[in-house]
Amino acid sequence: MSSCRKTSNEITFVSTSITNSLHPPSSRHVRANLAVAAWILKEISKNVIQMYYLVKVDIGGSVPSAVIKIVSKETPTCVRRIEDYLIKYGPPPKVLPSFPWIKESIEFDNFSLEKGIYEIKFRGHVHIFLTDGLWCQSGMSIDISHGNVMGVHGKTHELSAYANEERVASIKIVGRKIGRWEVSVNGQELHFKGKRFRYVFFITIIFSLYICILFPIA
Repeated sequence: MSSCRKTSNEITFVSTSITNSLHPPSSRHVRANLAVAAWILKEISKNVIQMYYLVKVDIGGSVPSAVIKIVSKETPTCVRRIEDYLIKYGPPPKVLPSFPWIKESIEFDNFSLEKGIYEIKFRGHVHIFLTDGLWCQSGMSIDISHGNVMGVHGKTHELSAYANEERVASIKIVGRKIGRWEVSVNGQELHFKGKRFRYVFFITIIFSLYICILFPIA
């Protein structure tokens, strides 16, 4: 069983073993017991995060001491692997906080580094930070249904989109790994200078106010 707790500057993710009648213990297998496994991420300052990884597990049964030593040494390295991943590929796409006066609801989102695809289903308004990782280092192809793109900023890799709150909209973003830098929305290429789109980003605010007028918050 797992649970997640968030505060303004800290995220704690905790997992532990539980008993489940659908999967009762079996004499044919030795079941390990996870007392606790926890990730704690704390924001120290801008762009600085302190990370803790805690784990206590009883493997159960008879295990050679050599295997236990290997596991004991390998377990803490998962923190280093996360750092290596971020350095090599960059962080995955992230939905940023929207305007406080606009409702938003994320129905589903998924990112596949192997395929270079990010998908999200939402209502209302979303503001997505796509990062500048290797999966989209040459741009991206954006397909949106039942919604509209409000603005795209090429240099900061940010995308804003909105949809009617009564209907679920979906966005599929396919990253471009090679070739010239290019971004398209529903097959139409966006023109830019360098990595700065000619789209003025304050259009996002104008559209947001327009949506508030059409769909006032109760």
